[in-house]
Amino acid sequence: MNLAIDYLGKSDNLISMETKYLTATEVARNFSAVLDEVENGQEIVVLRGKVAIAKLTPAGEKKPNGAKILALLEEFHAKGHGGPNKDFDDAMAIVAKRRDEQRVVRTNPWDKY
Repeated sequence: MNLAIDYLGKSDNLISMETKYLTATEVARNFSAVLDEVENGQEIVVLRGKVAIAKLTPAGEKKPNGAKILALLEEFHAKGHGGPNKDFDDAMAIVAKRRDEQRVVRTNPWDKY
């Protein structure tokens, strides 16, 4: 985990699809991988030092994903609305699993050199 993320107290977990914070140097060194993440819906804030200077977001429509839906559902339940529904939770887990199976993982072409 990088210092910028530690400093801001943000998670480096892509599954949650929370905004990810990277330094300008990290973005420059991993630009292709960063673009892949943005293409898959990840929002990335670019930092110079500890100051946010840019935000990278997908250019197309933002498509909801299973992880985000599950997080919203858990928040809904935590606020006392409705109750857990095992059938629904199981169905959402299947949706998230299928999404992960269909996700295109691109390798960094520079890794082979």
